[in-house]
Amino acid sequence: MKKTILFLGFLMALLQPLAAQIREFDLKATQNSIVRAIDDENQLIYTEVSPTESYFLLYHDGDPTALAFPLPSSPSMEIFDFRIVDDEVYFCGEVYTGSPTLGLVGTFNIPTVFSGSGPVNFGVLGATSGNEVTIESLRRLDLFQDGGLNCMAMVGDAQYEGMTTYPVVSAYFNGTNWNFWTDIQKDYPRFTDIACLDNLIVAAGTFLFDSLCFVKSFWHNHDFPAQECNPYNVHYFTYGVVKGDVLIAKERADIAMLACYDVSSGTATVLQRTPFDATTGSPLPTCSAQVTIPSSPVPYGSGQEMLELTVANGDIYLLQRTAYPGFGILDWRLRTPFPSPVIDAWYPLQGTQHSMDVTYALKTSAVNADSDNLQLHGPSWPSTDNNCQKYLSIDAAGVPVGFKETGFQIFPVNNSSSNVVRTVSVFEVEANIICQE
Repeated sequence: MKKTILFLGFLMALLQPLAAQIREFDLKATQNSIVRAIDDENQLIYTEVSPTESYFLLYHDGDPTALAFPLPSSPSMEIFDFRIVDDEVYFCGEVYTGSPTLGLVGTFNIPTVFSGSGPVNFGVLGATSGNEVTIESLRRLDLFQDGGLNCMAMVGDAQYEGMTTYPVVSAYFNGTNWNFWTDIQKDYPRFTDIACLDNLIVAAGTFLFDSLCFVKSFWHNHDFPAQECNPYNVHYFTYGVVKGDVLIAKERADIAMLACYDVSSGTATVLQRTPFDATTGSPLPTCSAQVTIPSSPVPYGSGQEMLELTVANGDIYLLQRTAYPGFGILDWRLRTPFPSPVIDAWYPLQGTQHSMDVTYALKTSAVNADSDNLQLHGPSWPSTDNNCQKYLSIDAAGVPVGFKETGFQIFPVNNSSSNVVRTVSVFEVEANIICQE
């Protein structure tokens, strides 16, 4: 199957010059879409028509068609994140089997599934043993290895004693069952993203009743919610007033980048480098941050959203929905070295952005506002406008970063889930060029 993909790509390369493009697929992306690179030439895309209709697509750069298969519609399921390692896909989301929804995990092998010979494996992570916590949804995902297993590190939504909590969750598939760990929270932290560093797993978020950005680190283990680096404590940063989701991504080794909104004076975007001590798991005092200036006068809550953060080729990339001075709420792709007094920014002239690839490929998935069709935007970083996107230069300034430690306790609990195996039907989808960058 890979040989067929590569051969088709070779033919298309002969027929047209290589360039960044916007491709539109004959499949809807009404609800959501996610793109992840498999390698230099192939992308895997999730697209959601409705909570009961969604698909995975395999696309090779330059091909006029993509391969696709539908996810089961009974029970209905939604996927919120997925990652790829060695042709194996791991995804997370939620499944509706009644009220409430339950956390969903799954995996499949790309070559075997898209050749029609392999299944998709699902697990439903609902109540923990003793029914202390019920996981309702799993929102963001990263991968790490422990004992030869590909392990999933996630954040999500849960119910505990009648209140909604936002825990960390681990899961792995042993070939027969899904095993997972999560936490019972006695306080009110809201974990919103997670990153697997070389020696640590770091979750980031905000407190429900405060406006602080915090991080909590764990050791690499399949049961990492039970392996806190600093038991009974969490580290929070002392600048600004933080609103919305905090995103976190690995920069290198045990250094993470964070992105958040500071609303202390208008609405500004903060990018923060946070190195960690690999022996203690604590942030190091060399943390640094920069903030976009001037702040936008559009108040937070007008549609601002952090979508995706990644580091590639030494630069920081952020996909967000926000306003900058002179512009209302738009989709923005940012690129900058760190630190830098200037941030390059683009907004697309076609399509509403959904996600950005988290590897070096940096393509974005989007939806056509008129047709609701799925779009794939090729990475293009010009220094001026073109017919596909507008360019803007945004000023940034350094801000002092301090951090403190405060009491915070979690109680780990675990359970297992049987595996559900489903076969899928693969079909072709047209992919047309709608803009040449």
